[in-house]
Amino acid sequence: MLKLNILPENFKKEIKLFSAYKIFKNIILLFLFLTTIVGIIFLLSDAVLQTYINNSGSANIITQNNYQSLDSQVKEAESKIKYVVNIQEEAINWSKLIEDLMIKTNDQIVFSRIAINREKYQLELLGYAQTRDDLIELKNKLESSNNYLTVDFPIENILEKNDIDFDMLITIDPYDFK
Repeated sequence: MLKLNILPENFKKEIKLFSAYKIFKNIILLFLFLTTIVGIIFLLSDAVLQTYINNSGSANIITQNNYQSLDSQVKEAESKIKYVVNIQEEAINWSKLIEDLMIKTNDQIVFSRIAINREKYQLELLGYAQTRDDLIELKNKLESSNNYLTVDFPIENILEKNDIDFDMLITIDPYDFK
C-alpha cells in the first residue's frame, strides 16, 4: 500500500496537536474518573465508620449503664451482708447457752420458765427440783463454769429438803456464747 502525503504542513501539525489534545483529554478524564471513584469509596467508608462509631458509642453507654446498675446492686448486697455479719458477731448464741444449761442439769430438775434478758446478759430460771442436793449440785456446776459470771441463788431455794420450787438469776459471759 502506498501512502500519499498530500496534506499541507499546517494541517499535519494541527492533526498531531489534535491527537495530543485528545490523548491528554482522555488522561484527564481517566484521572477525574479515578478521583471520583476514590472519593465515593472514601465517602462510603466514612459513612460506615461513622455508623460504627455511633453504634459502639451507644453500646458503650448501654454497657456502662448496665455495669453501673450491676455495681450498685453488688454494693447493696455487700452492705446487707456486712449488716448481717455485724448482727451475727454481736449476737449471743442462745441455743448454745440453753444447751450448756441442759447439760449441767440432771433429770431431777425441771424448768418451768427460762427468761432471757438480752441487754443485761442474764437468765432467770424458775423450776422444780425433787431434792435439795440436786439443786445444790446444779448451783455448784453453774458457779464452777467459766461461762457464767454470777449465779444469784436465794437462800429460800434450799430451805426445803424435797419438792423445791426455785428461782435463780444467772449472768452469762457474752464472749463465751458467740
